[in-house]
Amino acid sequence: MLAIHNPIYGGTSKNTESLASIHTEIRFIEIPETIPAPPPEALAVSPASAFTSYFIDHKTLVKDTIVNQVMAHNPAPIASVVVDMFCTAFIDVAKELGVPSHVFYTSDAAFLATMLYLSDREDKGEPKFRPTDPDYIIPCYSNPVPYRLLPLLHIDVEYEAFANHGREFKDSNEIRFIKIPETIPAPPPEALAVSPASAYTSYINDHKTLVKDTIVNQVMAHNPAPIASVVVDMFCTAFIDVAKELGVPSHVFYTSDAAFLAMTLYLSDRQDKGEPKFSPTDPDYIIPCFSNPVPYRVMSLLHTDVEYETFANHGRKFKDSNATPPSFGRK
Repeated sequence: MLAIHNPIYGGTSKNTESLASIHTEIRFIEIPETIPAPPPEALAVSPASAFTSYFIDHKTLVKDTIVNQVMAHNPAPIASVVVDMFCTAFIDVAKELGVPSHVFYTSDAAFLATMLYLSDREDKGEPKFRPTDPDYIIPCYSNPVPYRLLPLLHIDVEYEAFANHGREFKDSNEIRFIKIPETIPAPPPEALAVSPASAYTSYINDHKTLVKDTIVNQVMAHNPAPIASVVVDMFCTAFIDVAKELGVPSHVFYTSDAAFLAMTLYLSDRQDKGEPKFSPTDPDYIIPCFSNPVPYRVMSLLHTDVEYETFANHGRKFKDSNATPPSFGRK
C-alpha cells in the first residue's frame, strides 16, 4: 500500500510503522514528504481542487516509488495499480509504466454519474453550472436536478476538479457496474438510531447470497479467466466469506487510517482472548499503533456493546482476507 502524507492531519509514520510490524502481511510504502501542503486559503476556497493539485504533484514520486521499491524487487508483473477515487492522477503513472489501472470507487452510483456527466459537459464545450440554468438531466438520477442542490459544484474550480476525475475514470482499464437486486429490507430506523454500524453490517451480511449469485452468474459465467481477487470495502467484510466459498482470494480496500485499523484489530484480539468489552472504570487502553494510552471517554463509538462487537468482527474479518491490495491510500 502506497501511502501519501495527509497535509491536514500531519504525518502518521510512527503509526504506520507500528501497524506494519504487527501485521506483516500488509506492506506499507510511504511516499517521501517533499511536496508542500496546499495553502490554507486554497483549501478554504476549493478543497477538492487543492487536494487534486496536491496529488498531481506526487505523480513523479509515486512512479519512482513503484519502479524502485516494487518492480525492482519483484520479478512478477504488476497485475494492476488500484487507485483511490480521488487519486486518479496516478492512472497516468500506470499508463507510463505499461500497467493496467483500476479505480476503487467508495461513493455511490449517483455521485459517479455526476462526475461522468461533468466530464461529458466539458468535452462537449458546454458551460459550467449557473443559478439561472434549468434543472439538469443527469443519467442515473430519477428526476431533474436543480442548481441549488449541487452547492459543491457552484465554484468553477471545484466543478473542474470533479469533471477531471470523471474524465480520468474513463481512462482507467475498466469500470463495470453490476447492480445487486434490491430485495433486502433496509435497516429499521430504530436499529439505525441505536447502533448504525451494527445495523448496516447486518444489512450487508444479508446480501451475501445475492452477491455470490451475482458473481457466479454475471461474472464467472461470462469470463473464462479466473477471478484474481474479490476486493471488498472495509465495511463489507462479510463478502470475504463469499470469496472463500468461491475459492477466490479476497483483499480489503481500506480507506481509513492506520490508527482505526489498529483499533479494529485490537478489539478482535481482545474478544479472541475472552477479555471484556470496554467499561468506564477501565484504565487507559494500550493499543498498538497509538503513541499514548487511550482513555475510555475518547472512544464513544465503542461504548455500546453491539457497536464494539461490530468493529471487532470487522477486525477479525480483515485477518481472514488474503491481504490489503496495492493501492494509494490517503493518510
